[in-house]
Amino acid sequence: MLMNFSIKKSKERLLTAWGKRGVRVGVSIATVFLLFVLLLPFAVKQGVQWWLVKNGAAEAVISSLSLNLFTGTLHVKGVDVQGAQKMLFATDGSGLKFDILGLFGKEIHIERTYYDHVTIQVKQEEDGQWKIASYTTPEQKENKPIEESKGSDWTILVDDVHITNSSVEFISPTFSTVVTIDDAQLTNFSTAAAAAPADFHFKGKIDKTPLVLEAGKLRVLPDLMVAGQINLLDFDTASLSPLLVGQLEKIAGLFSMAGQFKFEMKSDTTAFRYDGDVNLAKTHLKMKDINYLSDHTHWSGTVDAKNEWSQFIIDGALLLDGIALDLTQQSLSVDNKHLSFKGKTKVHLVEKGVVLTSDSTLISDGIIVKQTGTIYGHKHLKWQGTLGNKQDAQHYLIDGDLTLGGMNIKMADSGLALTNQDVQFAGSTDIDLSSALQITHRGSFVSKGFKVLVGEMDYGHDQLTWKGNISHKNGILTTSSSKGTLQLENISYSQAGASPLKVHLKNTSWAGTLSYSPVQDDIFASLALAGKVNAKGFAYALPGTMPLDIGLASIACNDLSVGRDGVHLGTSLIDGLSIYSPIAKRMALELQKITLTESTVTPKYMVSSRAGSFAGFQLFPVDKKDQHNGELEALTFTGFSWSPQSGVELKGLVAQALSLELERDTKGDLNLAKLIASLKDIESKVDGGQTGEEVHREVPAQGIQKSTPGVKVDKIELVGDNKILFTDHTLLVPYRSETVFKKFLIENIDTLNAKQDTLITVEALLEKRAPFTLSGKIRPFTKKPEESVSAQLQFKLRNYPLRNLSPYLVQAVGTGLESGQLKLQGTFKLEKGEVDIENKLLFKKLVTKAVAPELAKQLDNKLPVPLNTALGLLRDSDDNIALSIPISGPIDKLDFNLTNIFITALSKAVVPAASSYLMYALGPYGALAYVGMKIGQNILEVHLPPVNFVKGEEKLSVDQKDYLQRIGKIVKEGKANSDLQVVPVTNVALELGREGQLVADLSQEQRQKMLKLGQLRAQIIQKYLVEKQGVAAGKVLLSVTRLEDGSASSRVELQPEE
Repeated sequence: MLMNFSIKKSKERLLTAWGKRGVRVGVSIATVFLLFVLLLPFAVKQGVQWWLVKNGAAEAVISSLSLNLFTGTLHVKGVDVQGAQKMLFATDGSGLKFDILGLFGKEIHIERTYYDHVTIQVKQEEDGQWKIASYTTPEQKENKPIEESKGSDWTILVDDVHITNSSVEFISPTFSTVVTIDDAQLTNFSTAAAAAPADFHFKGKIDKTPLVLEAGKLRVLPDLMVAGQINLLDFDTASLSPLLVGQLEKIAGLFSMAGQFKFEMKSDTTAFRYDGDVNLAKTHLKMKDINYLSDHTHWSGTVDAKNEWSQFIIDGALLLDGIALDLTQQSLSVDNKHLSFKGKTKVHLVEKGVVLTSDSTLISDGIIVKQTGTIYGHKHLKWQGTLGNKQDAQHYLIDGDLTLGGMNIKMADSGLALTNQDVQFAGSTDIDLSSALQITHRGSFVSKGFKVLVGEMDYGHDQLTWKGNISHKNGILTTSSSKGTLQLENISYSQAGASPLKVHLKNTSWAGTLSYSPVQDDIFASLALAGKVNAKGFAYALPGTMPLDIGLASIACNDLSVGRDGVHLGTSLIDGLSIYSPIAKRMALELQKITLTESTVTPKYMVSSRAGSFAGFQLFPVDKKDQHNGELEALTFTGFSWSPQSGVELKGLVAQALSLELERDTKGDLNLAKLIASLKDIESKVDGGQTGEEVHREVPAQGIQKSTPGVKVDKIELVGDNKILFTDHTLLVPYRSETVFKKFLIENIDTLNAKQDTLITVEALLEKRAPFTLSGKIRPFTKKPEESVSAQLQFKLRNYPLRNLSPYLVQAVGTGLESGQLKLQGTFKLEKGEVDIENKLLFKKLVTKAVAPELAKQLDNKLPVPLNTALGLLRDSDDNIALSIPISGPIDKLDFNLTNIFITALSKAVVPAASSYLMYALGPYGALAYVGMKIGQNILEVHLPPVNFVKGEEKLSVDQKDYLQRIGKIVKEGKANSDLQVVPVTNVALELGREGQLVADLSQEQRQKMLKLGQLRAQIIQKYLVEKQGVAAGKVLLSVTRLEDGSASSRVELQPEE
């Protein structure tokens, strides 16, 4: 009953409440809301299906859709949107949970949403509209400016978005790809200004290429920021080809990357950073005129960029292998086996240029560059250093080292072939682009193993080293300058062809300054050079019919300057000049040292030198030590100048210690002539037996005479001991002679002045004992046919050993000269082609010997009396013979035949001399008269005691020195033209200690020993008188040693004579 009562009471209350209007309205609203909530999912489901079909889907099916507004959840399962031929959108299930109450606070808060097995198609139509699944974006009627967003009061919060096992297919008219989402999640996303960045990750594929984004960060307000770690493996870039149609003909390669990235975009700046690896394998890019291939490209490091790459920093390593680049339009191809770049580079693009800072290493191995017949290559290149701006974008500073190995260049058009084994460049370079290009370099440059071949020219060096400063400036006036040192080692230069040339230089160096400012057609005005030059081991191969190898041990040039006035050298030193003949296979000339002082070459090619010297001259030296055919200790000159117009001018030329060996062989050929002839390449002939030079020699036109540059020398002089050795093998008995010049002077040589008297002064010593003098004047040069050579000379010879002339007399008349001395004086005149020779000959103590009886007999038949008789008739009381042999007539018709001259002279002299012979024939009266006459002639003659020597003695005793002091005084106080004859006499029996020893029985060795002993004693006396007593050397005359039998002492006879 109680229950029934309660029920009844409840009904009454409900009826009472329902009777109220407010209750009925509330219940109605609740019922409608409930129906809305219950029917909303169905309505939404039907509405979505209707909307999808309306917007292009052929069919849209949603298996189930549940929505709970109170819990803020939405679940959709089994969505399929089918197009005409293809599935446009499908998902097995998705869900959404959001906070409805947050909407009242202008906050869209999605607590969790998920998508599983979603498949969607995004397509771009031909007209540019996008179709997402079945929905097509509306067509934009006109381009309206995008208004700047003013922001929104709404906040979007997403706690968790999770997508699994889904895919998005992107399709455009030129490109299509599929992005597969294996697993993607976004958490803690918020658009609130102070919110922390959201976390996200992605794992999936682009087409079939795995892509992983880990530890991602995302923020959209107040600025956009995306960061995370990305991993992409072997993406096939060929899939991008449709996107690049019209730009690239082909793109291929596998792209991979693994690293961390960050992108930020603020209102006034953007920034991007990547730290990781990037790989490209089998890259191929091709466009209209460019084709690029690379086997492998790898980057490892960081990239920081700001403001759309106007500022960026690259720090890492870039490696490229197997590079091939072809530029068809430029006909250029590049192949590079390996290229690497490592370091840090900062770039800032500014209004006036680029601000750049780089500390890096660049390596390039195995590069070949080809362009229209030109090929460049190197095996190895390495740059290590810094590059940056010194002050602003217009100033750069490069500091580092560059190494280049195995470089080669070939140019087909010019035939150039260049190789360089090693190049090293170190130092700093300033580049200024502010107004005109200015470059300044401080450092060093080394080139090793350099060789260049151009046509028939071949140049090379083992090493070139430069240290110093170089500057260059472009502008209205282009200038270049340098200061430093330059060294080259083992330089070689050769040139083939009609004029072959070969030069080698062991090493050379230059230290100084050089500036260059080009002046058209004036190299001297363009250059300004100063410094020092040194070179060693110079070798030059002179080609032609007389090929020679010329060598210089060293060259040193101090105070070198080149400028507007020409080339100037303070002092030049050249050591070790040698000239070798490859034909004769012997040395032709050796010269120890050349010194030049204050030398100049003007722009008009006038050459001058204030002074110079040549030392240690040897002509045709032989293999044996210290033997040679010619030698000159020193040759000096002063005041040298030469020009093409005036020729050679020389103030003075002085030769010191000349030694020359002349020798005639049995055929009459002189040794020097034979040696010079041996240097010629007799096989280097052309048709007709002429050399190339002879064939091409130009013949001047008749009637045209070009002015010939002359030679003008103020003085030529020989000083010191200068000697000429002469040997004549054309005779039965070889003739040998030695001439020592004490003075040799030629003055006033002028080849252009026919009226100029050239003065000659000669003082010599023949055979070490016979003084000879020659003086006078000659006019040897003529300019006109009517002019002739003229001469006026005086000559004098004393104490000449007649034995030395014996070979010529034996050859001519069969009679030799055993002993005796010749005294000769005379004059030589030449005027208008007529010669007039006056001479006086005195034969002292003449002893003859018949060597060829038949020739001697022929001579006897030609003389008025036999030779011995004639000589006997001509002898005076001192056993001397005086002759005069005048010679005159046209010089071109004179026959200097020794036989004829000798016979003529004897014939003329014998006739008057026969008077003495007749006196003896008249008996006692004639003899008495003759003896009386001779006694009268001898009254005034002086006879000096000899200097006696004991056996083997070679030194002067005290008494002998005392005696010679008196002799020295007499000779010095005597007449100016008086001499002292020193005649050594050796007693062979005394010296050999053999009683009865005869001269005729001496062996050749004994004879030479006795002769040498006599000469030694005579030389001791001569030396004592000259050095101790002050007698002039030319007044003490040595005679040949006379060997005698008997018992008299060995001695040196002293014979005064005039």
